[in-house]
Amino acid sequence: MIGYVVSRGGTFGVVHRTYHTEDGEPMVIIKWGPLGWLTPVAEKDVKNLSSSYESEARKEAEEWLG
Repeated sequence: MIGYVVSRGGTFGVVHRTYHTEDGEPMVIIKWGPLGWLTPVAEKDVKNLSSSYESEARKEAEEWLG
């Protein structure tokens, strides 16, 4: 995952890193906000957005979230 992503919960940002839980579930840490907050999210609940421009990616995220 490169560029902007959005989670089903609405977290919009960039992938900081990925890892697997002890149970083997793939996870993504999303870096977001002006202070660079970090939020862990299951990879299955994350959509990789096609645009590398924030404004266009944010529009795509809003459409996906419905």
